[in-house]
Amino acid sequence: MVSSGPLCAASTADASGAATVAAAAAGQDAACRFGVIADVQYADKDDAYNFAKTRLRQVPTSGWANHKVEASFFIRFFKWRVSLHYRKTAKTLGNAVEWWNSFQSPKVDFVLNLADLIDGHNRGTNTQKEAMATVLQELDKLDCRDKLVNMVGNHELYCFTRSALSEPQVFPPSHLPYSLTRPETLPDSEYPTCDPSTFYFSFVACPGWRVVILDPYDLSVMREGGGRHGIELLKGNGLDPEGTALCQSHNPNDIGIQKDFFQGLQGLDSRWVPFNGGFGKEQIAWLRNLLKGCHESNTNVIICSHVVIHPDATFDSNCRTLAWNYDDVLNAMYEYPCTKLVLCGHLHREVYHCDDHGIHHLSLPSPMEWDADKCAITCDILSSGNVQVFGSGGVKDRYFDCHNQS
Repeated sequence: MVSSGPLCAASTADASGAATVAAAAAGQDAACRFGVIADVQYADKDDAYNFAKTRLRQVPTSGWANHKVEASFFIRFFKWRVSLHYRKTAKTLGNAVEWWNSFQSPKVDFVLNLADLIDGHNRGTNTQKEAMATVLQELDKLDCRDKLVNMVGNHELYCFTRSALSEPQVFPPSHLPYSLTRPETLPDSEYPTCDPSTFYFSFVACPGWRVVILDPYDLSVMREGGGRHGIELLKGNGLDPEGTALCQSHNPNDIGIQKDFFQGLQGLDSRWVPFNGGFGKEQIAWLRNLLKGCHESNTNVIICSHVVIHPDATFDSNCRTLAWNYDDVLNAMYEYPCTKLVLCGHLHREVYHCDDHGIHHLSLPSPMEWDADKCAITCDILSSGNVQVFGSGGVKDRYFDCHNQS
């Protein structure tokens, strides 16, 4: 039993403890089942080390690996380096699709792609379309491909403009349309956005449960996309003036060039880097109205964001992958308590945190930095109102009690 606060109730299992999680969910039917994957970041590129050259390798299933302090110790003192497996990620994505298709009674109803489907390297080599064709050929095999939800991340905006991402595109030989707007197969008449081309929206997962998709680059240096900051996008030439000014006002380094953006930053200040972003005023107002309505109607909510929205859901609580105005989202969640689970990507590691209000925050690892050729989860919304998570390729199984919240 893992507890991160007085209201938390969550079971977590590695290979030796899967029975505990299974027992917690025994006898409970799944009202809805969906798949999730994050940060595939495919590119037809040789393996390479991460920028810092200190990325922690996929940890063996041993006791110390489950604790942030010990994991941080190994990073600081042993400085293990991990290869970024760019080409392998297409196979990992295909394995996830095959796994999701194998579920029966119930089948997987929809799939959430938590963004960064292809890597920004493709922008530099002008191979975005070829990379998209490769990954969409895998996603086209989904039994529920008409209910594939694609989200916005920094690498989407490196590779394409925001306007291009708002219109359905096809990348042959796949016939699967790709865009970041709400799929027509997942209608939402209750909480529509002012602009249907927004990358934030919601839909009903099953009776009593709503999924909310957020756009954490609504406010960012790369808001309109089309390139990488400091490379194709420069100050006064492509970078968003409002987002750049806001980020620069909190960062002593020149964020308009490629360098160590974290120099001189610690704790919460570490979120003010150009590959993070935030949520605009209209989006926050829309979210608050939605959460208010869901709270009043006793509807449970699952929130999804590429960028992390709780400091302790970042690796080692370092806040380096935290949304700029994360507190606006948390304040809305806490004022209207109906959010049960928050799913994020961006940090490339598996991190779980249950906050003081009993909300479960799960950040997913990236297939690009995962040793196994499987790296995804399947979530069951149970008839009891709790959530069961099945992991693949070493990603942990989890059971979330969603009733001990305030």
